[in-house]
Amino acid sequence: SRGARDATGIMIKRGLKLVRALSIDSVRHHTKRLDNKTPRAENFGPFLPVTTTVSRLWMKFRGLVEHHFLSKPEVPEWEREIARRPHLLRQERITRLTRYASDGVILKELPRVYVPKHPMSQGINAANIPCPRLATKTEKPVDYSNYDTFCIWNFGYEAVGHTGIVHGGAIAMALDESIGQGYYAFGVAEAFTATLKVSYRRPVPSGRPILFRVFVESVSGRKVSMGAEVSDGCGTVYADGHALLIQAA
Repeated sequence: SRGARDATGIMIKRGLKLVRALSIDSVRHHTKRLDNKTPRAENFGPFLPVTTTVSRLWMKFRGLVEHHFLSKPEVPEWEREIARRPHLLRQERITRLTRYASDGVILKELPRVYVPKHPMSQGINAANIPCPRLATKTEKPVDYSNYDTFCIWNFGYEAVGHTGIVHGGAIAMALDESIGQGYYAFGVAEAFTATLKVSYRRPVPSGRPILFRVFVESVSGRKVSMGAEVSDGCGTVYADGHALLIQAA
């Protein structure tokens, strides 16, 4: 019954909290408070490799339990609004890197991707066959302004540099993945990232949904310039990125 599931969830949460209180991380934290002048490695001596391994295994186990057995993070209202847009559909395809990182530790859940339903509707030739590459100035012009892709990421508590702040490298990875999703939504030839530039505006908090909006900036021959904006979905911009993709010949 629902009541039994709720009670089980509460018991698991309390158990995780108790184990966390006894975990290696807590021991290290209190040891450092008691002796700030002693390096962390010296506190554990020859047992440091063992304690480090146990700590990492605990973090992995805790993430897996939370990811598979506890309640899923709530979908924010701004994402619900995106999902209701009639010209968008949910894209289930993601890379293996992202899928295996969605373990509750690095990523709290799989990224959710919303792409245009008919991105090539303006980019077809006379025979109604999709162009093998994005349209350039020598082909039928295409207005890409309405073909934004939206990716929602939720970084876990171990995808951080500083406590509670997502690592810049994780943001760059998510930008590259999101821009790739925006490009492949057009159903065209393969492309490879040539350059990726990231400008960080504000610290990105972990443990909450983050919106990546991807858009096409320009197309010139095989070169496709794409941009992305990272925000909280409500107007606060955390970062933006620009990538140059080279389409396969």
